[in-house]
Amino acid sequence: AAKVITKAEDLKAAHASMAARVKAVVAGTFVPLGRLPPKLNHVIQPLMEALKSEEDAAYRGYAARGIGALVGECVRTQRSPSPVGKVVKNLCTRASSDVAWDGASLELKLPAQGALEALREVLAVLGPDVQAQVPYLWGVMFGELLELAEGGERPPQQ
Repeated sequence: AAKVITKAEDLKAAHASMAARVKAVVAGTFVPLGRLPPKLNHVIQPLMEALKSEEDAAYRGYAARGIGALVGECVRTQRSPSPVGKVVKNLCTRASSDVAWDGASLELKLPAQGALEALREVLAVLGPDVQAQVPYLWGVMFGELLELAEGGERPPQQ
């Protein structure tokens, strides 16, 4: 009976994983078509979930490219209200919070890996326009350096 229960749990987990993959792939197909729905939750959530939990690098990369393309499309069409700020802020939070430092090396946990992949895609899509289009990301990347260059004090390290 224990083997049957274990097998059933394995099948349930595999089903959930496949369902999440299908949702992410379907969500990602809307973006290149340039036909985004009025509400983007059904596009953004599956892609963000894949970035957070997908172990397969190919699917995670697909989700990252989908987020990058989505941000680019929202910027290009000047979508209002725009989800870009919130999406980028969430990616930055994930990228910086799921990191393990053991004193000798840095280990990026799965959510951080996916978030960094998506941020790379956002940067690749926006290129030099990133400062104007996503000031939050620019601030995260260069805020402290710019403050120091302008004569500001460096905050104490904790």
